[in-house]
Amino acid sequence: MKNFGKILGYNLIILLVYTVAIHLMTGNGGLNGENSLAIMIMMMLAVGFHVLVVFIISMVNFSKGAKDFGKSYLLASLLILVIGFSACWGSAAI
Repeated sequence: MKNFGKILGYNLIILLVYTVAIHLMTGNGGLNGENSLAIMIMMMLAVGFHVLVVFIISMVNFSKGAKDFGKSYLLASLLILVIGFSACWGSAAI
């Protein structure tokens, strides 16, 4: 799992980029409920898609016999799920 730091780092940068993009697209002005709900739904979909893609990459690596990469991507998908879930709720509260 020597590549875990790189894999997680790249995925956290991707998470940061689409979190900022979602906030910019929704125009985070004011504290109205509809804006918070839109941010929450968009973040939920983005994080879910991201976790699904990273999980599929993990399974492909396991099937190819690259267990080191498979473990790294699997752990990264779990961490992205936990961090993304909290970012989703935190973004809605802002």
